[in-house]
Amino acid sequence: MSRRLAVPSIIVLTIGLLFTALPTQAGAFRDGLRAYRAGDFATARQLWRPLAIEGDSRAQTNLGVIWAHGRGVTADPARAVNLYRRAAESGYAKAQYNLATMYRRGRGVKQDLERAAMWFGRAAAGGNLKAQYSLARAYAKGRGVAVDTTQAARWYRSAAEKGHARSQLSLGLMLARGRGLARDPVQAAGWYRKAALQGLAPAQHNLALSYRRGRGVARDAGLAQRWFARAAAQGYVRSQYALARQLIEHDRITAYAWLLRAGQAKNVGTAGKLGQRIENLRQRLAANLTTSELRTAEQQASNPEKAKDS
Repeated sequence: MSRRLAVPSIIVLTIGLLFTALPTQAGAFRDGLRAYRAGDFATARQLWRPLAIEGDSRAQTNLGVIWAHGRGVTADPARAVNLYRRAAESGYAKAQYNLATMYRRGRGVKQDLERAAMWFGRAAAGGNLKAQYSLARAYAKGRGVAVDTTQAARWYRSAAEKGHARSQLSLGLMLARGRGLARDPVQAAGWYRKAALQGLAPAQHNLALSYRRGRGVARDAGLAQRWFARAAAQGYVRSQYALARQLIEHDRITAYAWLLRAGQAKNVGTAGKLGQRIENLRQRLAANLTTSELRTAEQQASNPEKAKDS
């Protein structure tokens, strides 16, 4: 009788230990997350390491982030790749996305765009919005896969419908150009607006262009100026230039201030023709401003809070 009872007793004990261990593991993971957010990376690493050894995909992925970015340790991308791979192979979408990104950039592993696209695809299928966006870009540009604008539109739409701002912008651009789906300026403007309301400067710029040109929306110079101003305030050079052009007829000082800010932006040097257009317009406008007006514009440019958009 006692022998027959021994097996069930062991089973009960094992199950009991299993269920008490799970909350402990969850607690350790949460404690590690709190430590990480507080900047205590050493504690986070100490708490996550045992979980990662036991196969916890979240802990493996987070340790990978620590090693990839050198949070409290000397960066070791190869070590990060190994951690991401272990979690990715268990089906964890965030790890699959991170591993794909390492392959795309050639960090910690030899660059391999085909493997990057493969892992983006797995993560995208698992619902990771960043992966869906990256997979769409791969199809749009032929990076690791054959160019397929239909697939690009499909994955942009999948992420856009769930609120991913860059996918919303990209889907809008494809609709505006008729790439991968029928041209539809009205829907394009709608997607620009969704992304613009999330604060994405390029989307704000494209929505402003839609209002200025009357594409997909009624032409409205006031709304165009308002959206150019929002993007310009974030440092988006194309909007700073467009806003200056729109202001030049009735507020030359503020227009000049925006041209100064655009000319000082770090990425103007790589903008090619845009950088030259900004400089040419700045010089022409400067020739028609007084010394006092130039000084006021320079003050506005150095203190954006004082700049006006109308």
